[in-house]
Amino acid sequence: MGDKNAVAVINEALAQKKVLSLTVNGESTEVYPHLLIYVDAILTLVGENLQDRILVNIPANKIQKIKMIKRKYVANFMNIQLEGYVKELRSMNGKEDRLILKVAAGASFEILPPYQLLLNRYVVKTPNQDLIWAATVEMTPDLLDWFFQIKDKAEIIAPESFKRDFFEYLEKKFSILPMHKYCPKVS
Repeated sequence: MGDKNAVAVINEALAQKKVLSLTVNGESTEVYPHLLIYVDAILTLVGENLQDRILVNIPANKIQKIKMIKRKYVANFMNIQLEGYVKELRSMNGKEDRLILKVAAGASFEILPPYQLLLNRYVVKTPNQDLIWAATVEMTPDLLDWFFQIKDKAEIIAPESFKRDFFEYLEKKFSILPMHKYCPKVS
Protein backbone atom coordinates (compact mmCIF):
# COMPACT_ATOMS: atom_id res chain seq x y z
CA MET A 1 0.00 0.00 0.00
CA GLY A 2 1.39 3.42 0.88
CA ASP A 3 1.94 6.57 -1.15
CA LYS A 4 3.15 5.51 -4.63
CA ASN A 5 4.80 8.92 -4.90
CA ALA A 6 6.82 8.49 -1.68
CA VAL A 7 10.14 7.41 -3.26
CA ALA A 8 10.13 10.37 -5.68
CA VAL A 9 9.33 12.86 -2.89
CA ILE A 10 11.99 11.36 -0.60
CA ASN A 11 14.62 11.56 -3.37
CA GLU A 12 13.71 15.18 -4.02
CA ALA A 13 13.87 16.04 -0.31
CA LEU A 14 17.28 14.34 -0.04
CA ALA A 15 18.59 16.37 -2.98
CA GLN A 16 17.20 19.65 -1.63
CA LYS A 17 17.91 18.87 2.06
CA LYS A 18 14.26 19.54 2.96
CA VAL A 19 12.13 18.30 5.84
CA LEU A 20 9.32 15.83 5.13
CA SER A 21 5.87 15.75 6.65
CA LEU A 22 4.72 12.12 6.77
CA THR A 23 1.68 10.14 7.76
CA VAL A 24 2.48 6.58 8.82
CA ASN A 25 -0.07 4.27 10.48
CA GLY A 26 -2.44 7.23 10.70
CA GLU A 27 0.03 9.35 12.71
CA SER A 28 1.73 12.49 11.39
CA THR A 29 5.38 13.23 11.97
CA GLU A 30 8.15 15.38 10.55
CA VAL A 31 11.41 13.80 9.46
CA TYR A 32 14.69 15.19 8.16
CA PRO A 33 15.75 12.57 5.56
CA HIS A 34 19.31 11.23 5.48
CA LEU A 35 19.08 8.09 3.34
CA LEU A 36 16.76 6.03 1.20
CA ILE A 37 18.16 2.50 1.31
CA TYR A 38 17.14 -1.11 1.45
CA VAL A 39 16.55 -2.49 4.90
CA ASP A 40 15.35 -6.08 5.01
CA ALA A 41 14.73 -5.90 1.22
CA ILE A 42 12.31 -2.94 1.59
CA LEU A 43 13.13 0.61 0.48
CA THR A 44 13.33 2.51 3.73
CA LEU A 45 13.69 6.15 4.71
CA VAL A 46 16.34 6.70 7.38
CA GLY A 47 16.07 10.12 8.95
CA GLU A 48 15.75 12.20 12.08
CA ASN A 49 12.44 12.57 13.82
CA LEU A 50 12.26 16.34 14.38
CA GLN A 51 10.30 16.14 17.62
CA ASP A 52 12.47 13.56 19.41
CA ARG A 53 15.72 14.25 17.49
CA ILE A 54 16.36 10.52 17.13
CA LEU A 55 17.08 8.34 14.10
CA VAL A 56 14.09 6.49 12.68
CA ASN A 57 13.62 4.06 9.81
CA ILE A 58 10.34 4.09 7.95
CA PRO A 59 9.55 1.64 5.14
CA ALA A 60 8.55 3.70 2.09
CA ASN A 61 5.59 1.41 1.43
CA LYS A 62 4.13 2.28 4.86
CA ILE A 63 4.00 6.03 4.13
CA GLN A 64 0.37 7.00 3.59
CA LYS A 65 0.92 10.72 2.89
CA ILE A 66 4.10 12.66 2.21
CA LYS A 67 5.11 16.20 1.30
CA MET A 68 8.16 18.42 1.58
CA ILE A 69 7.83 21.38 3.90
CA LYS A 70 9.75 24.60 4.35
CA ARG A 71 11.31 24.30 7.74
CA LYS A 72 14.88 24.95 8.81
CA TYR A 73 16.55 22.05 10.49
CA VAL A 74 20.15 21.42 11.47
CA ALA A 75 21.03 17.73 11.25
CA ASN A 76 21.79 16.12 14.58
CA PHE A 77 23.67 13.07 13.22
CA MET A 78 26.89 12.73 11.21
CA ASN A 79 27.63 10.21 8.46
CA ILE A 80 29.59 7.92 10.79
CA GLN A 81 26.59 7.72 13.14
CA LEU A 82 24.29 6.95 10.20
CA GLU A 83 26.62 4.18 9.06
CA GLY A 84 26.59 2.68 12.55
CA TYR A 85 22.80 2.83 12.66
CA VAL A 86 22.46 1.14 9.26
CA LYS A 87 25.06 -1.46 10.22
CA GLU A 88 22.95 -2.38 13.26
CA LEU A 89 19.73 -2.52 11.19
CA ARG A 90 21.39 -4.81 8.65
CA SER A 91 22.91 -7.06 11.29
CA MET A 92 19.42 -7.73 12.63
CA ASN A 93 18.07 -8.91 9.26
CA GLY A 94 21.13 -10.92 8.16
CA LYS A 95 20.82 -9.86 4.52
CA GLU A 96 24.14 -8.11 4.21
CA ASP A 97 27.21 -9.50 2.52
CA ARG A 98 30.69 -8.41 1.64
CA LEU A 99 30.65 -7.81 -2.12
CA ILE A 100 34.10 -7.92 -3.71
CA LEU A 101 34.64 -7.05 -7.35
CA LYS A 102 37.67 -6.95 -9.62
CA VAL A 103 37.30 -3.91 -11.87
CA ALA A 104 39.20 -3.90 -15.16
CA ALA A 105 42.01 -1.34 -15.46
CA GLY A 106 40.70 1.96 -16.83
CA ALA A 107 37.03 0.97 -16.54
CA SER A 108 34.66 3.53 -15.15
CA PHE A 109 31.08 3.13 -13.95
CA GLU A 110 28.68 4.31 -11.27
CA ILE A 111 30.33 2.81 -8.19
CA LEU A 112 27.29 3.39 -5.99
CA PRO A 113 24.50 0.89 -6.55
CA PRO A 114 21.01 2.39 -6.20
CA TYR A 115 19.56 2.60 -2.71
CA GLN A 116 22.60 1.08 -1.03
CA LEU A 117 24.76 2.46 1.72
CA LEU A 118 28.21 1.04 1.17
CA LEU A 119 29.71 0.11 4.52
CA ASN A 120 33.37 -0.76 5.13
CA ARG A 121 34.38 0.46 1.67
CA TYR A 122 37.75 -0.64 0.34
CA VAL A 123 39.54 -0.07 -2.98
CA VAL A 124 43.06 -1.16 -3.86
CA LYS A 125 44.94 -1.22 -7.15
CA THR A 126 46.57 -4.46 -8.28
CA PRO A 127 50.01 -4.57 -9.95
CA ASN A 128 48.35 -4.80 -13.38
CA GLN A 129 46.25 -1.67 -12.60
CA ASP A 130 42.94 -3.49 -12.02
CA LEU A 131 41.00 -2.39 -8.95
CA ILE A 132 39.75 -4.61 -6.17
CA TRP A 133 36.57 -2.97 -4.90
CA ALA A 134 34.80 -4.16 -1.76
CA ALA A 135 31.87 -2.99 0.34
CA THR A 136 29.32 -4.42 2.72
CA VAL A 137 25.89 -4.20 1.05
CA GLU A 138 22.41 -5.58 1.44
CA MET A 139 21.75 -8.13 -1.28
CA THR A 140 18.73 -6.98 -3.30
CA PRO A 141 17.36 -7.43 -6.83
CA ASP A 142 18.44 -3.85 -7.64
CA LEU A 143 22.02 -4.87 -6.87
CA LEU A 144 21.76 -7.57 -9.56
CA ASP A 145 20.39 -4.99 -12.04
CA TRP A 146 23.31 -2.67 -11.19
CA PHE A 147 25.87 -5.43 -11.68
CA PHE A 148 24.27 -6.39 -15.01
CA GLN A 149 24.98 -2.84 -16.23
CA ILE A 150 28.68 -3.10 -15.30
CA LYS A 151 29.26 -6.83 -15.95
CA ASP A 152 31.65 -6.16 -18.86
CA LYS A 153 33.85 -4.00 -16.63
CA ALA A 154 33.90 -6.02 -13.42
CA GLU A 155 34.15 -9.58 -12.16
CA ILE A 156 32.56 -10.96 -9.00
CA ILE A 157 35.24 -12.21 -6.63
CA ALA A 158 32.96 -12.89 -3.65
CA PRO A 159 30.57 -13.95 -2.28
CA GLU A 160 29.77 -17.17 -4.14
CA SER A 161 26.09 -16.66 -3.33
CA PHE A 162 26.10 -13.40 -5.34
CA LYS A 163 27.68 -15.22 -8.30
CA ARG A 164 24.93 -17.87 -8.12
CA ASP A 165 22.23 -15.20 -7.79
CA PHE A 166 23.66 -13.34 -10.78
CA PHE A 167 23.71 -16.46 -12.97
CA GLU A 168 20.08 -17.17 -12.01
CA TYR A 169 19.27 -13.52 -12.78
CA LEU A 170 20.84 -13.93 -16.25
CA GLU A 171 18.93 -17.15 -16.91
CA LYS A 172 15.64 -15.46 -16.06
CA LYS A 173 16.49 -12.28 -17.94
CA PHE A 174 17.40 -14.05 -21.16
CA SER A 175 14.69 -16.71 -21.06
CA ILE A 176 12.10 -13.92 -21.19
CA LEU A 177 13.50 -12.40 -24.39
CA PRO A 178 12.48 -13.82 -27.78
CA MET A 179 14.87 -16.55 -28.94
CA HIS A 180 15.32 -14.98 -32.43
CA LYS A 181 17.46 -12.23 -30.88
CA TYR A 182 20.09 -14.82 -29.96
CA CYS A 183 19.81 -17.39 -32.74
CA PRO A 184 20.27 -16.23 -36.34
CA LYS A 185 17.93 -17.67 -38.91
CA VAL A 186 19.31 -20.66 -40.77
CA SER A 187 18.72 -20.50 -44.51
